[in-house]
Amino acid sequence: MNNSTAIGMGHMQYDRSNNMTHLNSDSEERHQTEADNVAILGRDPKDEPMSPLRRLAFVMSLVLCGLTVFIILWAAPCGDDNTCPAPADRVKSHNWLNNYTKVELKGVVNVVEGVRSWERNLIFMYRGDKFFPEFEQSNRKRNGIISLIGSSGAIAWFDEMVNEPVTIDCTLLDVDKNGKPDCLVIDEFGQLGAINPVSGQWLWRFFDQSAQKVDVLNFPVILPDLDGDGVFELLFATNKGEVARNYLRILSGRTGRPIGRGYKVTDCSYIHKFQLDNAYTVSFNCVNNDTEVQRFKSLQELYSLTTNRAIGAKLTPASLISQHKLYGQRKETEAQRNIYSINDKQLIVENRGKCPENCNVTFILSEEKNGVSHIIRNFSGSMMYGMVPAQLSFKGPDGSTKFNGFVIKFWEWSRNQTDFPSGNTRSKRDALLFDDNYNIFDHLIHKRRSYTLPTENPRPERSAANMTKQRTNSNIFLNYKMRMIKETVVLIIFNSADTHIENTSQSNIVQFCRSEKNEMSCQPDLNNQENSLLIADLDQDGSQELVSYYSTFVNKNGNKNDWKLVTYVQLLRLESELPILYDTVKKN
Repeated sequence: MNNSTAIGMGHMQYDRSNNMTHLNSDSEERHQTEADNVAILGRDPKDEPMSPLRRLAFVMSLVLCGLTVFIILWAAPCGDDNTCPAPADRVKSHNWLNNYTKVELKGVVNVVEGVRSWERNLIFMYRGDKFFPEFEQSNRKRNGIISLIGSSGAIAWFDEMVNEPVTIDCTLLDVDKNGKPDCLVIDEFGQLGAINPVSGQWLWRFFDQSAQKVDVLNFPVILPDLDGDGVFELLFATNKGEVARNYLRILSGRTGRPIGRGYKVTDCSYIHKFQLDNAYTVSFNCVNNDTEVQRFKSLQELYSLTTNRAIGAKLTPASLISQHKLYGQRKETEAQRNIYSINDKQLIVENRGKCPENCNVTFILSEEKNGVSHIIRNFSGSMMYGMVPAQLSFKGPDGSTKFNGFVIKFWEWSRNQTDFPSGNTRSKRDALLFDDNYNIFDHLIHKRRSYTLPTENPRPERSAANMTKQRTNSNIFLNYKMRMIKETVVLIIFNSADTHIENTSQSNIVQFCRSEKNEMSCQPDLNNQENSLLIADLDQDGSQELVSYYSTFVNKNGNKNDWKLVTYVQLLRLESELPILYDTVKKN
């Protein structure tokens, strides 16, 4: 113990005696170390390159920073509820019922992809008010295309047109090659164009306006890619500045420009009803005087006639090229019998005559058992018309029971035709018209909004010239006829054991008509509303929604010049609500 202490004491004494020497040595060592550190920090990086691990970490940090900026600026712009809704809203649509003033929607409902991949929007053609256009002096663009956001019915975009669009198809052609089909639009004078369904921007237009209105069935046939740009081409008939519409044109689907000079079929005054078969043979109907004959030409022959060249590209099989489907009936068709089948059930809708005075409808729902057809329900009605039904098919809440059925609309005209009404008769007429409106799903509607499409020019100020014009138009009103229409929506639903038929809603429509060029022109028009039902999965959750619309005129203040054209559009989560209705009907 003492030795240890002595050694320790001796060591301490030795340290004290050499304290200055030790401090100086430490100071020099510290300065040398600091100098070495400074030298290392200030050394040229070329002398000692960054290690691979540090280089990887540096690059990853830059990538992470760039990715963060990209996500914040572009991938998740949450400026409003429509572009970045809550997670629950992304999954489920709401039941909504909106009205849109100054437009009559028309034609089939087109479902397109929205801004987000999980969104679906609804695209419609529309025409403006033809009977009460607010006396605007230069508002020529009262027609157009409109897109509604599927989840809410809000207006995504609309594009105004001078001529009325007559047909649209958003399934056939990817013009800009972005993986999403664009919409082909034809107006009443045969002008053809392609419009982006997301932005509403026209991609191209081909102007070859006819002096006369064209047939709705004169839709182009889609051809394989012939010029090697990766986009299908189009074949249709134009008039090339003449009255006869007998000029065959091949258009580039990418640019809308003609390929070649075209080919005139001299012995035809009108060409329509194009078709392409699997052997690349094009058929079309040739109209000359009072005869109509079907003609055939191979695609190779047509291409050679229009371009003086042979087809050099490898062609996509014709069976893989989608073609436009014809919806509804033509105005001159006075006898139409359509059959719709689901499993062992069959729905027959037969329309005869010309509405409203001389038309009637026959409705037959039947089923086949053991090879024998049994009628479940049938009826006939005069001054009635049955529209194109929508078909439904889904499983019940238990996941095993399968429901099938149809949703169909009927129009029934009142037997009384009224001259243009004066304001003092409104109250009695409204009491008769609108007291019997009903909708069994009305209590399920979550959102109701009203929209008015802006016009090209505002309403002009009241002046002597405008007042004179209004008085002149008042004389025109004397030729108007007002008709009352009852629109009934019928739901037919069945499973393996039961069948139920339910009138789900009734809406009363005011229609105005006048004589134009020896034929009656009406708004809303039956032909425009014939395909006003759609069943589709709009929010991509595996559940189907029902979209329906109708147009009417409304008058809220009794002024005979203050009728407004309004279209009502409804979205109903049909698959979610229908089992509840089915159980209720079954119990009753």
